[in-house]
Amino acid sequence: MPSRGIINKSYYDNSNFINVFYSTILSIFNFFTENFFPDDPNRIIYASNTFAFRERLKLQDSEEISAFQVNSLNMPFMNFSISSSGITPNTERTWKNYSLEVEGMMDWDINKKIRATPVKMDFECTYFSDREADLQYVMSKILWINSQETLIRPELEIDGKDFQNIGLFVGFDTGYRSQYNESDWLEKNKIRTIGMNFSVDTFFLDTTTDGFWIPKKVLVSFAKTHDLAIHDWEDYDELWEGVIDHIGKQVVF
Repeated sequence: MPSRGIINKSYYDNSNFINVFYSTILSIFNFFTENFFPDDPNRIIYASNTFAFRERLKLQDSEEISAFQVNSLNMPFMNFSISSSGITPNTERTWKNYSLEVEGMMDWDINKKIRATPVKMDFECTYFSDREADLQYVMSKILWINSQETLIRPELEIDGKDFQNIGLFVGFDTGYRSQYNESDWLEKNKIRTIGMNFSVDTFFLDTTTDGFWIPKKVLVSFAKTHDLAIHDWEDYDELWEGVIDHIGKQVVF
């Protein structure tokens, strides 16, 4: 039986790690959609700051970078991606529990022990707009988000049972960014940006056997929200077993 959920080509065949990681990514997508682009979630792209313009142009079916135009970007939009510092054990909270890491917690519904270790995931994130009013509005949203502890709930399925992991935002490190890798375009086209780097404290989970999947309802919901071509498939199980390419807006097998 093929692996179900978001899987990724890797030297290591570890669907548990990949699905736990991407369940967090999907929950961040949902959080950003709700707070910044509820009417147009495709304005959120998973890409690094360095390649945000290029990926945005691809989504807009634009010409080559040499034929760059501001309208091609269809602003505003935002990007986020795991940062160079990546994933570390240095969380902001005292979640360390050696017994939970070594022995795990028994779940009798699935007759398995689930091991958990706290991690911090660092992300780079930028908001782009050509209008000052957009930036002021987004800054006000960020201030409210930073003023309270923001909880996200990455969803997983383990042996047919739905679980909710925990993720807590460690706040946005905000500021108007004066420099960007494609600074010539920023200067000529007066594109305004807000740096929104953030971190998420969460748990990486593991079991004695492979068994972590992204729940089917989560994948189908994401595909529908982002206009993936699920209507072309006879069976939604194809989506369940596919690989979601966030940047290319497609599912491949």
